[in-house]
Amino acid sequence: MKRKLKDLDLEELFSKKLQDEDNSSDAEDDDNLSDAEICGEDTGENSSDAEICAEDDLSDADDNEDQTTSKTENGEEQNDDANSEDELDFEKHIQSLKKLKHAEPEFYKFLEENDQDLLNFDVDSGTDSEEDESDKKHKIPTSLEVASDESDEEEEEIETEAEHKKSSSKISKPLLRRWSKELKESRPVSAIAKVISALKSAVELLSDEDASSAKRIQNSKALNGLLRMSIVDLVPAFNRVLHVSADVKSFQPTLSKSWKKLQTHAKTYLILIVKVLDLVNEDQIVGTLIKHILELVPYYGAFNKVSKALLKRLITIWSTAEESLRVLSYLAISAVTRQQMAEILPFVINNMYVSYVKNCKFTSPITWPLINFMKHSLAGIFSLDESHAYQHAFVYIRQMAIHLRNAITLKKKDAIKTVYNWQFIHCLYLWSRMLSEMHQSTIMQPLIYPLVQIIIGTIKIIPTAKYIPLRFHCIRALTLMTKETNTFIPVLPLLTEVLPFVNVKKHNTKVNWKPMDFLCALKLSKSQITENGFKDAIIEQFCELTLDYTSTQAHGVAFSELVLPSIIQMKAFVKTCSNSKYNRDIKQIVEKLEENARHIEQKRSSTVLNLSDAKAMEAWENASKQASNPLTVYYTKYRELRDREVLLNISKKDQISDRFPEIERTKPEDKKEFNDLFAENLSDDDNDSFFFQTKKISNVKKD
Repeated sequence: MKRKLKDLDLEELFSKKLQDEDNSSDAEDDDNLSDAEICGEDTGENSSDAEICAEDDLSDADDNEDQTTSKTENGEEQNDDANSEDELDFEKHIQSLKKLKHAEPEFYKFLEENDQDLLNFDVDSGTDSEEDESDKKHKIPTSLEVASDESDEEEEEIETEAEHKKSSSKISKPLLRRWSKELKESRPVSAIAKVISALKSAVELLSDEDASSAKRIQNSKALNGLLRMSIVDLVPAFNRVLHVSADVKSFQPTLSKSWKKLQTHAKTYLILIVKVLDLVNEDQIVGTLIKHILELVPYYGAFNKVSKALLKRLITIWSTAEESLRVLSYLAISAVTRQQMAEILPFVINNMYVSYVKNCKFTSPITWPLINFMKHSLAGIFSLDESHAYQHAFVYIRQMAIHLRNAITLKKKDAIKTVYNWQFIHCLYLWSRMLSEMHQSTIMQPLIYPLVQIIIGTIKIIPTAKYIPLRFHCIRALTLMTKETNTFIPVLPLLTEVLPFVNVKKHNTKVNWKPMDFLCALKLSKSQITENGFKDAIIEQFCELTLDYTSTQAHGVAFSELVLPSIIQMKAFVKTCSNSKYNRDIKQIVEKLEENARHIEQKRSSTVLNLSDAKAMEAWENASKQASNPLTVYYTKYRELRDREVLLNISKKDQISDRFPEIERTKPEDKKEFNDLFAENLSDDDNDSFFFQTKKISNVKKD
């Protein structure tokens, strides 16, 4: 009965192996007794015959000694005998391994995993030392090799790289001048190698966290000098090697015959520029590097991985840096992406969209222009390729629709938070902007309808006064798409739903002289709803958005029918409202809408219209759009004044009074002098309140 290897003790295991070795040795002895069996079958009984046979064997052995001694004189025959013995040992080893594999498969598996040298026994292993000795002997080559110029350049590069790694911090101005002079020569490959190797060692030392501060300061000076020289001289040197004129800005360096000489150096330099861009924090230096990257765009086009590393850093600058750096980084992103559209564009779209979503989580009057810039620039990147834009837009819009569906069906607080936040609203703005810019594309037009449904569904999740600012943001996105895509979207009913929230019969419980701004808000608190500025802001936003939307439809054939329900609701609001300011603003909007409706009706009556002919209706509306309408004339003036007012509010800061109530505190010296007047257990807060109170009393006496 076989037992598993894990069930055996060590003593049993080794005893079993010894028994196997004894059995194998007995089998070998039986094989060696073949000669004795030939002499006699029973060696024990016929001992005399065995002795005779033994004597014969001895005599034969004596006769063979002379032959063997003669053979040993020949070296080749000795090697043959040694090889035969090694072969026998190898065969025995193989046989023993086969027996071990059959007897103990688990132990054999263990040897395979832990000791391959024991299993992979080779007869030729003993001859390695002889081969090593023979390798040490010099062999005369059959043919001579001619050294090429490229090999000499490679040797020089290796020497210069090793030399400058040791002395990167000893870079002096004369050395930089000499390198700059060498870069301007006709064949600057060796000088390029020197400069790049020195720059590489300087960047590595500067990025080393274990380096001392003195070395870093010294190396930063060297890096500054190297960077200045590289930015000025390296790109012309690259172009000189590739035989590219300075006037040519767009080219493919891989098509040049000299590209192999420059390929490794160019790749190293491009990687170093990305590393330096990560190390540098000063805006001026970052701007200079990005301008230099714009010169290196054709070379970045030859290396996809390096381009992706560069684009990651540029996208970070595009989404987080100051305005000027954002513009430069966007120009660089666009240039690199255009250079290799098919490979890079999906990567750029994904990373830019993720960065956009991350950096619009918090919105304020300061960050609003930066978010607008990201929105417009990202829409420009999408417009580079319609097929890629549709694929990504479809996925992201569908993801937003899933969030909206969960918020509507689950009706839980967490599900609603995934929709009612700044990231979701700014994404609605982004896709509205992108579809507005690409509305002429037949590929992108099918995405307009689902996006409109998402925006309207977002408004209707919680249609309360608390989320009126969010409603206004969604209406702005719908108005933008209506204006740019020439698509009819029913926005006026969403606007007139706001009027009932202005409860004119209920007086305000709180008074706040500061006007309420809905631009950077999504929801309002209960205290804000009770303020007087709440109603003022609603009426102001209602009038502005009503004019924004109706101005886009002022040339339409059905304008009078479109605005009629809204006019009725606004007139009903005026009847119930006792606030003269609100009534004046609403009446002015109603008058302009009715005037434009009468104008459209007069034009309709003067011409014969076939409502079933779509092309004729479109031509009539285009002619009406080119002509001046009463509403468009009024809206143009209103928009100018409103934009000026908004800019004034942004630039205007809260005026802070220069006169603050001064708090007179006693000096420590006075406390020491009049120590008895102060209690020992008097705290600092008590001291503050005491002196503030005395100051107030003194002011009253002076008055």
